[in-house]
Amino acid sequence: MQNEGNELNFIVPVPPSINHLYVNQYSWQKDKRTGVAIRVPTGGKILSAEGEKYKKDTKKSVLEQIKDQEWDVKLTNDRHIFMDYIAFMNRKGRDSDNLHKLLQDTLKEIIYIDDSTVLTRPNKILVDRQNPRLEINIKFVDYIGVFDTEDEFNKQLENCKECSSYRKGSCSILKDCYEGIINENYDFMNSVCKKYKVKIIKTKINK
Repeated sequence: MQNEGNELNFIVPVPPSINHLYVNQYSWQKDKRTGVAIRVPTGGKILSAEGEKYKKDTKKSVLEQIKDQEWDVKLTNDRHIFMDYIAFMNRKGRDSDNLHKLLQDTLKEIIYIDDSTVLTRPNKILVDRQNPRLEINIKFVDYIGVFDTEDEFNKQLENCKECSSYRKGSCSILKDCYEGIINENYDFMNSVCKKYKVKIIKTKINK
């Protein structure tokens, strides 16, 4: 399991505002009347050149900042992480919620595998007109699935090993609980598995 003291700290520029982040997507279609190819809006949106540049430059900067910090991105495959940050905006009144989408897309595959495992938490919003930025702290959450702590999970795991349904870790109830899926057969409020049966070990009697 990941050491709970292991974390990352780095700084990124404030992402572009939503107004500058996406542009209309177009496709080329032949005009039925003139036969000339014309641009027609598809109704979709794509990342703007400004957004693409932000992603490219920020990824390069983050990789440089974390190269000497111990972090195994593969561990985020089945563990959630907190992404805490202090935002230093260039002006008052800007909505911090608009920062998350591009930021999470940018950090994907270098800090975490899938942004569905990321819990983003703005800790403070300040204004620094001369040096707008986000100061970010990344660390693993304490809980594992429905278990509040790693110790609680390990305790349940030891209990499961004594159950006749465990079968070398193939219990579907334990698997659901580990993945954060509420299973009706496990009372996670009281840490009780409703299907628990003590494993009976048969011994051979010599005649």
